[in-house]
Order: sequence, then structure tokens, then C-alpha cells
Amino acid sequence: MSQERGASSGHTAPGTQRTSVERVNVTLWSLIAACTVLGLGHHVDHALRDATGWPFPGHAISPFTPSLLVYPAIGILTVLTLRGVAGPGSWSLFTGLGAVFIAAVHFGPVADDTISMVRNGYSTAVAGTAAVVWLTAQLTALAATCACAAFVWARHRSRLHEHPHYLSHEGLS
Repeated sequence: MSQERGASSGHTAPGTQRTSVERVNVTLWSLIAACTVLGLGHHVDHALRDATGWPFPGHAISPFTPSLLVYPAIGILTVLTLRGVAGPGSWSLFTGLGAVFIAAVHFGPVADDTISMVRNGYSTAVAGTAAVVWLTAQLTALAATCACAAFVWARHRSRLHEHPHYLSHEGLS
């Protein structure tokens, strides 16, 4: 059984129109959901370690602050995908930028919340290690989602080149 929404065989006949919703397959939607859950958990981790920024009282703006905008962005991108305006290419870019942001803030040379800070932010080694594992899972999920979305988008683009009439009026999302 195909994972493609709206296609029973996994292939669409030339000339048959498919929306961006159909191009974002079950696997990609599942990865997007996993990234969202892992992101929420990581934000909870920040709150538990008091490694936050504004809007929490007594904190200045930090990388935590703009990272909260990811949730409205996920909502907007989901709506745009469901309306056929965005698609796998948009999700690839979005999750790729998210992976770069997480890597820079926690793993990069300019990291302001390093892995050792995450690990040492808890009173037990088990809790600190769990937080690091969660963060690593989030980064891995973002990278996997980026790769999956890029693959789905590239496959769609190659079908457009093979069959120019395939979705001829739809955008490049």
C-alpha cells in the first residue's frame, strides 16, 4: 500500500494533477509531527534548566526567544501546505534551517547553551543525559525531515521534467 495520499499505487499517471498536500506523504507528515513534539520537549527542558530568555520574567532576549516562533511557523506552513501553496520544498528549507539553528546554538563554536550546560543543568546524571539524548534526537529528526522532504520535492520536480503537463499550473513548492 502506498504512503502517498490520494494515490493507491504510489504513482500518478501523467497528466493527473496532484496537490502539494498529496506530495507531502505520510512519512513526511510523521517526521514533521515528531520534530514538533521533540521541539516542545526541548523547550520544556530549557524551562526546567532555567535556560530561557524573554518572555520569561527576568530574562533578556536570547536564542531561546526567536526559537519560540517555530510553533506559529509550523502552524502557518501546515495551513499553507493544506491549501496547496507550500509543499515538500518548503518543509525541507524550514527543517534544514531548524537543524542549523539547533546545531549552532548547542553544538557550534558560538554555542551559548552547550551540551555540557544541558547535561549539567540537572541534579542527576540520568536526567542530564536524557536531556542531551532528547536534544540529539531533535537534531536528528530535523535533519531526517529535511532530507526526506528534499527527496520528495526532487522526485516531484523530476516528474515535472519528464511530464511537463503534470501539475503545469501548480507552484514549485
